Amino acid sequence: DAMIALSANQISPAQQWLQKLQQREPKHPAIPYLQGKIFYLQKQYNKSMATMQTLTQTNKQYARAFYILGLSHAARKQYPQAFQAFYDATLVSDQAPHLPSFLQLFEIEEHLPKESKRYESLWKESEKAFKVRNRQLLAHYTFLRAQRARSQERLAEAYTLLTQAIQLDSNNPRYKKQELPYLFSTRQYPKIAKKLEPLVAPPRRDIQRDVALFYMRTLYHTREWIEGKRIA
Repeated sequence: DAMIALSANQISPAQQWLQKLQQREPKHPAIPYLQGKIFYLQKQYNKSMATMQTLTQTNKQYARAFYILGLSHAARKQYPQAFQAFYDATLVSDQAPHLPSFLQLFEIEEHLPKESKRYESLWKESEKAFKVRNRQLLAHYTFLRAQRARSQERLAEAYTLLTQAIQLDSNNPRYKKQELPYLFSTRQYPKIAKKLEPLVAPPRRDIQRDVALFYMRTLYHTREWIEGKRIA
């Protein structure tokens, strides 16, 4: 009942159930987590972090404790520590991936130091473990990262992330529909032309209109109008 109250962010009912549990079973293993979660909801982040750190030291498989620890760090704008806590939560179990923690990795990514390669390597490790469990969800989060990168004019990175999303979930038409616009936005016109040329070159008769259009636009930027007109 305390867990239910906490999941709904109902502090008073959770505290009442926690007191009953402490009286009935003072050594119950759930008590530290409940107390730490209550501290977090009360915005007593230092107390919450201290409680969860102790809990994760004694039980390194406690994903929810790592998650609350990460939320407390994020609330204090301690983003590197938050990233580490969420990252730990995603890896604690091969059987039960902690989806909220993986989503939080995405949410705080933009707050991490850009010059550090450490977080990039951690992302790859977390994605590798997560891929085994749910490729479609990983594809969804990867696509969200691609959208964020594109909105921030990190166009080459955006295309790379979109390609990864397509590889993870090749049957999703939403990702495939964005492939040509993302590719063209990189402005790497010789590479784009090389990629598209097999899709429009004779004797193909099943040329898609949007492919031909992007190929013509690419040739325009590479000043190869004659070949472009002949193929189109």
